[in-house]
Amino acid sequence: MGHENWVPGRRQRDAGRWWPGSLAVIRWRRLVARRHAQKPLPDAASAEDDASSALRRQEVIWALRSIPVRQREAVVLRYWADLPEASVARLMGISVGTVKGYTSRGLARLGELLGESA
Repeated sequence: MGHENWVPGRRQRDAGRWWPGSLAVIRWRRLVARRHAQKPLPDAASAEDDASSALRRQEVIWALRSIPVRQREAVVLRYWADLPEASVARLMGISVGTVKGYTSRGLARLGELLGESA
């Protein structure tokens, strides 16, 4: 809708009521169009990438199950749960220094088991 619908000879008071309504509709349509504009899709992972990721996760889970329980607890709480060392220490009932030791040894052992340099 626009001023192309204006008819010569239309009374001024009618034109005044029509115009603000049209501007509101135009603004509303632009807003809706912006909100619903298609955003570029991120690069999709292939099925091969998904399978590789699943296999890698299984390897990590296997490696985690292979390290001592306290090291595993420290590593999982620190890196998977993303807790600070002080929180891990409080949850495990040990000192922060012990958390650092368990985490360091656990990560080193995981690196060995997964064939990566720590």
